[in-house]
Amino acid sequence: MNFQYKNVKLKIIGNHPEIRNVRRRIRRVAPTDLNVLIYGEAGTEKDLAAMEIHRKSLRSANAFIFLNCDLLHEKEERAADNFLQTMYGKASGGTLYLESVEDMPVYSQKLLYRLLTPRQKPVARYRTDKPLGIRIIASSGHNISESEDFNKKLMILLTRYVIAIVPLRKRKSDLPLLFDYYYSLEADRNGFKEKPAVPDEVINSILAYEWWGNTEELRNTVTALLEMSSKETLTTEALPFVIRDNPLAHLEDLDYHEALALVDEHLIRKALEQTGWNQTQAARNLGMTEGNIRLKIKKYGIRKETND
Repeated sequence: MNFQYKNVKLKIIGNHPEIRNVRRRIRRVAPTDLNVLIYGEAGTEKDLAAMEIHRKSLRSANAFIFLNCDLLHEKEERAADNFLQTMYGKASGGTLYLESVEDMPVYSQKLLYRLLTPRQKPVARYRTDKPLGIRIIASSGHNISESEDFNKKLMILLTRYVIAIVPLRKRKSDLPLLFDYYYSLEADRNGFKEKPAVPDEVINSILAYEWWGNTEELRNTVTALLEMSSKETLTTEALPFVIRDNPLAHLEDLDYHEALALVDEHLIRKALEQTGWNQTQAARNLGMTEGNIRLKIKKYGIRKETND
């Protein structure tokens, strides 16, 4: 989770019908005690939606506990179980937010199901003095109800209410609003008394780009623009090379092998993001073997971002 602006509660910005529907569904489900699944591509602000549900709920005075499910793979089974149960206990009376729930190990899925169904007799080492009343909000890169590998019983518990967030490239009409919102926040954070002027070519480049990294990528781009441009005017030279009108111009400053590696890493990362980090599918889309893509992921140090 990445709340980078102090004393500012980030908002879900946009007037597109799909994003207005997201805000409407948040308002409807927040006062209830239903578990919620929020799904959408990486960078679509699923974490903000989860926080907003908690803030508008009857549990808002209690804890909002964040757990990145992908981290459970880094622990051995017993350690992962203990960690999950500890985080579950900390969320008592509040909300447990499970980021990337589709990445939760099978053994952790079984434990979570037992914790959420206290009427069933638990395994002895998971016994607690009394049931822990919590609300689960889970986020995923896809709708887990369509997954063949996810625990079906747990899936039913987690998908009592589902919110789908559309990617930024499918609601480009919101780009000017989003750009202005994050531009103002970033300018304030950096102490600008007056925001630099925004030339038409900057806006045109932003509107033309597909934004596979979604709102997270847009926020990073705004940060780069302010850091790399002059104090008077923003410049397209400060934009990431993939957004420029001539994206290959950036490569002219590199030698041949550096340029190839940069493009290679970029295409692999985008293929992984588009397939929900499914290496097999990403390799197939790029026309390479799974073994080859694994070697390149290791070579370039490509890792899945933990923020929404």
